[in-house]
Amino acid sequence: MILFAVATSLSVTLLIALRPADPRAALGFTRVTNESALWLLDLDTSKAHRLLQEPHGIAPLWSPDGRWLAYRHSASPDSAPVVNLVDLFTGTSRVLPANGELDLFPVSWSPDSRWLILNSASRDALYAVTPVSARDSPPHALGGGSIDMLWSPDSSRLYFRNRQGTVVSLSVRCLEQRLRCVPTPSSTPVPINRLIGWIPATQTLMAAAARPADGAEGLFEVDPVSGEMAPFAFDPPSETQPEITGNLLPGAPPVWSPDGSLLALSLAVPGSPSPASVNQPIAGLYTLDRDGNRTLVWAGIAGQLTWSPDSRLLAFELVSNVSGDRAIWTYEPATGALVNRTRSGAIETNPAWVAYRGRRFAPGVVLLLDTLLVAALRLGNRLFYAASNRRQRGA
Repeated sequence: MILFAVATSLSVTLLIALRPADPRAALGFTRVTNESALWLLDLDTSKAHRLLQEPHGIAPLWSPDGRWLAYRHSASPDSAPVVNLVDLFTGTSRVLPANGELDLFPVSWSPDSRWLILNSASRDALYAVTPVSARDSPPHALGGGSIDMLWSPDSSRLYFRNRQGTVVSLSVRCLEQRLRCVPTPSSTPVPINRLIGWIPATQTLMAAAARPADGAEGLFEVDPVSGEMAPFAFDPPSETQPEITGNLLPGAPPVWSPDGSLLALSLAVPGSPSPASVNQPIAGLYTLDRDGNRTLVWAGIAGQLTWSPDSRLLAFELVSNVSGDRAIWTYEPATGALVNRTRSGAIETNPAWVAYRGRRFAPGVVLLLDTLLVAALRLGNRLFYAASNRRQRGA
């Protein structure tokens, strides 16, 4: 009976240990050294782990489901870079076909993780590949286009800018090679400088374009079907609107939190009402809520803005004004906490959130359950024998 209790206890322990895990978020990044490598930071323990042993890995791009990792890799500093694709479920890795002549960069995953979009630096063109058949199939050419692309939430359409600054879209059936890849244009009144993201709770895109009045870059709402544009505005209107639309920091596009509650953006706001010719702009990282209320997160140059999947943390890359070194920080809007996630003396870039299945191991809970189960089984055993003895004496 004791052996049975122990076996049952171990079985329960295994069931607890092997139960389906909820997705957890970790922060991927590149540690820049002579042999730059990809790392993964566990925010629960604040410990960083080198993900891959091979050196010279840059530009990591994680699939939304956490299964695939695409990145650029060079066997040596002098060799031509290629794009590697790693299946994190099986640990297998392979080089995407036709890498050498195309000089590919991974730029976007579809929300359902079925499609990886790549950009060819040598040909100024976009390519698509599906990871499950990447070993055998060469990348599918999509034509020229920008890397600031957006997917529809259901992964049915891909939106990007063509060389003329027009927003165009492709059906996923083109990627499946069931339709010809002929982009459908959205005729906007002015060229689009960059696509930023879907405006939460709407069917419209946020985009940056030159304002007709003064030529300065501003934020616009764009209907991806009709091409109609309107200046982005908070509802109700906010006093911060002019500063947002006229002072975006180049190279750091704004990003909405996944829950749509906050917009993070880097601005170069004039330090005083003096004319621009004598006024030095002050760079800063801000968040704005849906009412246009602005919060200064950091006074300085911040880029590579990216929200965690649960909208709890904003990760960003800080650039030193003095040395140009880069470090990764996180900001928690609920508490205002700012945390430097970069190891002292290191240079780290390309923050990117990745969802993976895992859980904290709680040995105390497992041992307690084991102890209670064994005790219950032993008590049941004693009661069983006591009842049997009473029946025998009664007989």
